[in-house]
Amino acid sequence: MIRILVINDEVDLLEACSLVLGSEGYEVRTATKVGEALDAIHRWTPDLVLLDWVLTDGNGDQVLRQLHEGPSSSIPVIVMSALPGIQSRALDLGAREFLPKPFDAVRLLSIVAATLPKKDGVSAAH
Repeated sequence: MIRILVINDEVDLLEACSLVLGSEGYEVRTATKVGEALDAIHRWTPDLVLLDWVLTDGNGDQVLRQLHEGPSSSIPVIVMSALPGIQSRALDLGAREFLPKPFDAVRLLSIVAATLPKKDGVSAAH
């Protein structure tokens, strides 16, 4: 089963993403703070991280920098944000994709499927 870590401090959006991804068969865990997110990445080793850029105790910049300095550097990250100008910053720091807010379930599932690591040229099955 494919593991996805959703990092967001907006509880409604966190729950919506978890529900949508879970309904498609993904194993989903959540985090609302930078430290909690980094701990989950290192202990649980997700296949994909869905990262909100603005968190109450930090931002996506911190998470991406720490993620890409360690053994978890190969985990693809999708950054989501409504802030203008964040897309190029996130991609420069190693995010694989950018998901502008607001988004719907179809767009979320599409970008997740497109970003998941491929196995033998085929998208990873969940």
